[in-house]
Amino acid sequence: MGRNKVPYRRLNTTISVECLEILEKYKKEYGSQRAVIERALKLLDSMKNPQLTANRDILWVQLRDAVDQVAISKRMLAHLMGGDVELALIDNASQYLITWYLGRPIEEVTIDQVVNAIKAIYVATNVFRRIDVIHSNDHSHVQMIFWHTMDKRVSEFCAKYFKNFFENVMNCRVVYYTQNISFTLHIEKP
Repeated sequence: MGRNKVPYRRLNTTISVECLEILEKYKKEYGSQRAVIERALKLLDSMKNPQLTANRDILWVQLRDAVDQVAISKRMLAHLMGGDVELALIDNASQYLITWYLGRPIEEVTIDQVVNAIKAIYVATNVFRRIDVIHSNDHSHVQMIFWHTMDKRVSEFCAKYFKNFFENVMNCRVVYYTQNISFTLHIEKP
């Protein structure tokens, strides 16, 4: 045992330049390379074994990926559980999510910023596996293809949900097409 009364073992290895830069970046904050490596290993272990920690963020990532959970607003869940699909479409939380994500009122953001925010938010919350975005050459239109693992009912609901948002909040014209595991929005910018 060393002077610190904690058993340590010598570790000799090489790492990539990219990882060395990360190590050096956090060395100032944690005090030593050893402290950074130990913290990173403990974090990795807690991410791989969420039952070892009470960290809600890590648990959410594990639940999202392991058992295919999604995050939706409590208001939308209440509308859907109450059988009021139309109100769930109208009481659209996208505006609030986008405002929160971008840190600016919806009136101050561009359509492209909104599209990118939707892509980031709804993939992170596992509602969609992937969202592809294609801009027209003259940037007057944008096409969004939303991919999910559910069924055509979900495609129909979500297409209407986003159509409602883009038309009523962003003043765009929207046409949509649905399939079993995807739907496409054609958005004409104002």
